[in-house]
Order: sequence, then structure tokens, then C-alpha cells
Amino acid sequence: MSDSDPHPIILKFGGSSLGGRERLQAVAEIIAGYEETPVVVVSAMGDTTDQIFGAADAAEQGNLDRVGELTTEIARAHRAAVDDDDCHELIGQLVAELTLVLEGVYLLREQTPRSRAFVASFGERLCAPLL
Repeated sequence: MSDSDPHPIILKFGGSSLGGRERLQAVAEIIAGYEETPVVVVSAMGDTTDQIFGAADAAEQGNLDRVGELTTEIARAHRAAVDDDDCHELIGQLVAELTLVLEGVYLLREQTPRSRAFVASFGERLCAPLL
């Protein structure tokens, strides 16, 4: 944003436009095409939000095996989207944190609106660094 233009360009990309390596690259090319760096807002990648909510529901129902399957798939999909060791490390850290939160849901056998919102945030938190 320049001093002469107080209105930044804001770009918002939803989940289907972030559904894998090729789509992330296309989004990155769109962003790079702007003369001035835009403000970029991203949703979770592809089906990540559904998977995260599925894991939270499985944790609430006491099914840790399903939680593990879903968090493993979430990590795999995000790692497959980039060839960057730093991103892979961050993905691992975020999935580990998500797993801890889901273990809390498992132990309590309940999701509050606050815990469900926090769980949902992991989709965007996983996607943003990939761009």
C-alpha cells in the first residue's frame, strides 16, 4: 500500500481455491501479479474444516482412532502441498497442538462453542503459511 492510496487491495481465497499444490500455486501467482503487495485472507485448505470438525466430533464420542486418522490426513495433505522444510515443521507443530486440544475434548467428552471455534481456527492457521 502506498502513501498516496490509503485503500489496500484485499484478496480473499476460499477452501476450494486452496485445494492442493496446483491451486495454491495458482493463488500465489495471482498474488504475485499485483504491483503492490495485497492483504491476503485465506480459508482452510480444501476439505480441512470438515476433517477438523470430524476429528472434534470423534473426540467427543471417544473415538481416538478416528481422531488420529483425520489428523494424520490433515498433516499429509498440507505437507504434500509444499516442498519446504520450515512449513513441514510448522505443520507438525500445529497438528500436534490440534491433537492436544482434541485430547481435551476427548477427556471432557464435550465441545463448547469456544473450543469448537478454537479447533476450527487450525484450518486457517495451517493454510496461511503455505502461501
